[in-house]
Amino acid sequence: MRALMIGVVLLTLVIFYFYRSPPILYLGLSFVFLILIGEKERTCNLKINTRRTIFALILLVLAVLSLMHPFWKTPSPLTFLSLSIGALLLILCKRLQEFKVEILYIGIGPLLAALSRTNTFQRIETIMSSWFVKATGALLTLMFKLSDMPAQMSGNTITTRGMIVIVKPGCSGLGAFFLYLLATALLVYARKSKFKEASLLLVGALGIIPINAIRIFILILVGYHYGVSYLELFHSHLGDIIFLAYVYFYWRTVLSYSSGLKQPASK
Repeated sequence: MRALMIGVVLLTLVIFYFYRSPPILYLGLSFVFLILIGEKERTCNLKINTRRTIFALILLVLAVLSLMHPFWKTPSPLTFLSLSIGALLLILCKRLQEFKVEILYIGIGPLLAALSRTNTFQRIETIMSSWFVKATGALLTLMFKLSDMPAQMSGNTITTRGMIVIVKPGCSGLGAFFLYLLATALLVYARKSKFKEASLLLVGALGIIPINAIRIFILILVGYHYGVSYLELFHSHLGDIIFLAYVYFYWRTVLSYSSGLKQPASK
């Protein structure tokens, strides 16, 4: 099990290094969270099985093809990561029936990649991005007022101390929102969660908007006090760290609370 988690983390970090796409980081590390939070103890080993190895090689070939232009309009690193994780599962895990949810989870990358290329999804994404940007802007305006920060929010543009920051749709947190919902749906399925636990876990998706507003607020503070170069430095990774910390601790809190409710009352 430890080898699987280490392999997924290293693979995720390598792909993220080359493509710098936050969903890659979210997908890979939330997969690890899913394993850590799962109720059942599962085992992996390095015993080679010919049939599984052949299937793993097929997945790796498909993963490489997902990065090549003739097969996709644009490369799909999410598909590459998902299929590569699937290959790791096949190679390392003898009892695949114990990893049904994780096997379903690796389908998220190709699914999102395929959906993102459809006109319907792109229209929905455009509308929802607009909503997310407006909600983020309202929260930022409130934060600026409460903190006496000399910054102005106009539409999706922030101005402060001669610095202009535009909150684009890609910065709205929508991608993190979709990934959270998908990951949480699989966690609910894995745990066979009751209605209350499932509701609390899914409601956590709404926290993505204020978490994203806090991220941007911190970036503006950094840029205001230390300059644009530091803002750009923090912009690359701050959101990833905050999102992953939020997901991990929110899931942990809800699951701990739910486990407490399941325990019989002491006499």
